[in-house]
Amino acid sequence: MRDPNGGLRPRQLVAWIGTQVPFPVVRAVQGAPLPEMPDVLAAVTITSGPGLSLEGAYDRIAFQVRCRGDQNAPEEGDDMAHDIDAALLTADMPTIDGIPTLGFTRTGSGPTPLDTDDGERETTVCTYMVQAASVL
Repeated sequence: MRDPNGGLRPRQLVAWIGTQVPFPVVRAVQGAPLPEMPDVLAAVTITSGPGLSLEGAYDRIAFQVRCRGDQNAPEEGDDMAHDIDAALLTADMPTIDGIPTLGFTRTGSGPTPLDTDDGERETTVCTYMVQAASVL
């Protein structure tokens, strides 16, 4: 349901992305490490976006997706990131929890390996933007 106090909320975006892929999607806070468990997950972090567009009718919301695969499975995080990338970039102007969007774009290149943690779990990252109807 559309929130009269704001447009698309992080929890709504995370929940919608979670319906697009067969692995856990959680909300993360900027600068915080990924949770230790589960091993396999995608974490969505809202970042600073460029703001309003179309005379305030839409808000451009930026977010980062970090995908971590299972231990000793170096390609899994990369495969997960590409699955989310395809789901976002092929979504045809979805309505998310009653809020219309103009679709998703990347803010840079495609999914990129980020790091490997002490548990040998590889993380791949990509940054996106969604234009969602604002309440202005």
